[in-house]
Amino acid sequence: MKQLLIILLWLTGITVSAQRINRDFHNVSLSEALKYIQEQTTNYDITFIYDELEDFRVTTHVQRKSVPDAIIQLVGFYPVRVVKSGEREIYLECTHKTERHLTGTIIDETGQPVAYANVYLLHPSDSTVIGGGVSNEAGVFVIPYEQPTVLARISYVGYKTIYKLCSNSDLGTIRMQPDSYKLNGVEVKGSRPLVRIKDDALLTTIEGTYHSKMGTGNDVLAHIPGVIRNGNSIEVIGRGTPLIYINGRQMHNQSELDQLSSDQIKDVEVVMTPGAKYDATVKAVIRIKTIRPVGEGFSFNSRTVAGVNHYVYGLEELNLNYRTGGLDIFGMAEYENRRNRQTNDSRQDTYLQSHYQQNSLMHYYNKNQMLAGKLGFNYMLNDKHSIGMTYTVTSRPNSQTSDYFTTMLIGQQTDDQITGRGKVDGDDTLHIISGYYAGQTGKWSLDANADVLLQKQNSDNLTFEDATQGDDRTVTTRNDVKNRLYAAKFVAGHPLWKGNLEIGAEGSYVHRTDVFGNVENIIDASDTKIEENSTAAFVQLMQRLNKLTLIAGLRYEYLDSRYYEGGVKMGDESRTYSDLFPSLMLMYPMKNVRARLSYSRNINRPAFSQLSGNVKYINRYTYESGNPYLKPSYRDNLSLALNYKWLTGMIDYARVHDYIITSYSSYKDDPTIALLRKDNARGYDNLSLMVSVAPTFGKYHPQLMVATQMQNLEVQYRSETKKMNSPMTIIRFNNAVNLPFDSWLNADFSWRSAGDAENIHLAQSWQFDISLYKAFWNDRLTVKLACTDLFGSIRQKATIYSDIREIYLDKRLDTRNLELTVRYNFNPAKSKYKGTGAGNAEKIRL
Repeated sequence: MKQLLIILLWLTGITVSAQRINRDFHNVSLSEALKYIQEQTTNYDITFIYDELEDFRVTTHVQRKSVPDAIIQLVGFYPVRVVKSGEREIYLECTHKTERHLTGTIIDETGQPVAYANVYLLHPSDSTVIGGGVSNEAGVFVIPYEQPTVLARISYVGYKTIYKLCSNSDLGTIRMQPDSYKLNGVEVKGSRPLVRIKDDALLTTIEGTYHSKMGTGNDVLAHIPGVIRNGNSIEVIGRGTPLIYINGRQMHNQSELDQLSSDQIKDVEVVMTPGAKYDATVKAVIRIKTIRPVGEGFSFNSRTVAGVNHYVYGLEELNLNYRTGGLDIFGMAEYENRRNRQTNDSRQDTYLQSHYQQNSLMHYYNKNQMLAGKLGFNYMLNDKHSIGMTYTVTSRPNSQTSDYFTTMLIGQQTDDQITGRGKVDGDDTLHIISGYYAGQTGKWSLDANADVLLQKQNSDNLTFEDATQGDDRTVTTRNDVKNRLYAAKFVAGHPLWKGNLEIGAEGSYVHRTDVFGNVENIIDASDTKIEENSTAAFVQLMQRLNKLTLIAGLRYEYLDSRYYEGGVKMGDESRTYSDLFPSLMLMYPMKNVRARLSYSRNINRPAFSQLSGNVKYINRYTYESGNPYLKPSYRDNLSLALNYKWLTGMIDYARVHDYIITSYSSYKDDPTIALLRKDNARGYDNLSLMVSVAPTFGKYHPQLMVATQMQNLEVQYRSETKKMNSPMTIIRFNNAVNLPFDSWLNADFSWRSAGDAENIHLAQSWQFDISLYKAFWNDRLTVKLACTDLFGSIRQKATIYSDIREIYLDKRLDTRNLELTVRYNFNPAKSKYKGTGAGNAEKIRL
């Protein structure tokens, strides 16, 4: 009876006390162990995805631990994040979700398990650390990894270090042998480089660095080696505008970078030589990966921006997310209202039998709004298959008023003076529906994407002109553009020998109508239509041969473009193209220096607006139009990249064929009217050099980038050959300082020398930006106060040389802004959408 009473009291103590856990776990999955603990407690709700943690094996003895402490002990060194929310909720999630888990058991010379042995996963080409873990009490380790082949480094104090090249995810049993050497009093320190070469990209780590305190994704890209920011546009040195992906999904508008907070970014990869799996029109790619969040349930984050230049402007954005199990539902709403002004001072010289000179001073006042919304879902069927879909709608109503004064001189004598004013009202509405499937069947990885794009643009332009000599004039124009795009893309990958093979296909259909009318019949009306069918197929092979990594690809593209005027197909303007685009990349480490040599061929197809036959009225002496006869431009690229610790260098050479140039000609043989449009010209060579250094001195993080671009272009100007070969140098000096109270000061200086870019000579320009960043409540609330172009020094001065004309432009924009950005995050949980999009090149051209 006494024994029975003791047993009852003991059982009662287990259920009503603080619920301490006592249990021996021997080689069970982490999921099973967590399931057992959940059954023993009524005070906590433990949430996790069973399949996600099943591969992690647990061997340990838990003795009188609280539920949270027991879970921490079970997780050990596995890459699993544990978050306690409120009084009851405990969330667990693998921080590194991959299809592959490297597993094995480590034993000593006597066959006993080796606990707490270090296992590092190294890149086979340059021994860069790409992952790691620690063995548990049973000697078992489970480490997620992404590379098809990795080099495992297994070490333990007193034992010889073991290296194993792993193409199979199960290493089996590894027996360690004692080492006869002993180390006393040795301290080992290491640091991961901020920038390094990784396969086809230059990778910059953002998570855990000062870059994560910049503010937005746009601010981060402005500090990446090889990337420059001009206003709100992003360019890659020597390559122009890149294609930007966020978590594998193509970015459709620039505002997505501002919607992305810098502390959500894991790393940024800059691809200077895109391989065969990218469209041949893509000259550079930026891939942004975000940090995978933890937790389920409802979450939201908001962003509020208030700023002033000459006017007050603002923005409000709200992101909503709900996650449960494998389902992820997300949405976004954004409203932006901006005003700015611009002054253009220009001089146009035309050299015929007489010298015609046109001097203009123009003032523009712009009002721009943006209303955007997004809805989508992502559903993980299991750990190998997921599907998703998004719908995005964007409306951009805009208006512009202008006034200008123009003087026309013939032979230095004033011929006419015009005072004008104008008004433009327009709207641009865009709908995009995207869907994807990502999965794995056996050793095959599968990726399918489909996109539908519908766009409607309209513009009403009204201009009044008062002339001293000629007739007064009123010009009324209307332009309506409609675009439709249907695109699909499929990619399959499979391990092959010491690497991986990828094959894929892509197709798209574009339908564009462009209707233009002028009430007064000063400019010819037009009704054009463009239809394009494009198909592409590619194959890309990656192999690791000892230290050498090779990536070779071949892409085939076929394009059938049909051009219609008034419903009649135009034979000369309609064309078909059939091209092969090879690419090759070699990577090899030379001691501590990583080197990569790459070649690729690209094509630059004209934007659809550049192919339009419409004529835009600027004033009675200047018109602008497209060119239906414009041909694509081809580009052969050869690039060498070098990386040593915090030093990165790049040399990029390109041969451009049939390049597209800005030209001025006479409108209907009238020498007083200049027609601005794009034309093809002869080829030229372009060379770009870049060096970036980013050391760290305690809490001070400077970054210096110096780049030079030069070309050997020749243009025809006033019946002579003019050389456009003045080099252009860019210097960017960024400074990040960690101040007290974990606040960050960023002071950035950039300078661009005078130089030639195609047939345009640019004057020098410089700017200085400063900002202060502070986070509160574990990054739930962040505040950034920034001043862009503090000294108002940005001036866009350019001289264009073309045939018989020389155009000088001096633009003054509202570049000096004082801006306050406030972000708030509640239970942050970002979308797990994995789509990469289809028809990406066509989207850019539209």
